[in-house]
Amino acid sequence: MAGLRIRPIRTITTLRRAHHDQLTELLRSEAEHAEEHKDAQATASTKVSRPGGRAKVYSIRLSDDEVASLESAAIQAGVPASELARSWITEHLAEDGGATDLHAIAETLQTFSKRLAAL
Repeated sequence: MAGLRIRPIRTITTLRRAHHDQLTELLRSEAEHAEEHKDAQATASTKVSRPGGRAKVYSIRLSDDEVASLESAAIQAGVPASELARSWITEHLAEDGGATDLHAIAETLQTFSKRLAAL
């Protein structure tokens, strides 16, 4: 097999070690930077996530008009539409003492839908 060159294992190991060292240095540098700037203000492009927070996702059907109303109300409130919808639902559930039966939840979603339609 003319022209075929097989790399010795020690060369591959050396390359892996070099990448490992670079990655280790990058992680150390990032951790140091994060610690130095842990009180920095979030920018407009910062995305906030809530790991370990609410774990269940519900999908609800809304008409185009309801979605537009929700998005408009969210813009006016200065919050994401999903946050506004979640706050409306949780507020209503709190008013009902944390209702857990299916009828109460269905009524909550119906109330939510009516609020959107009224906007």
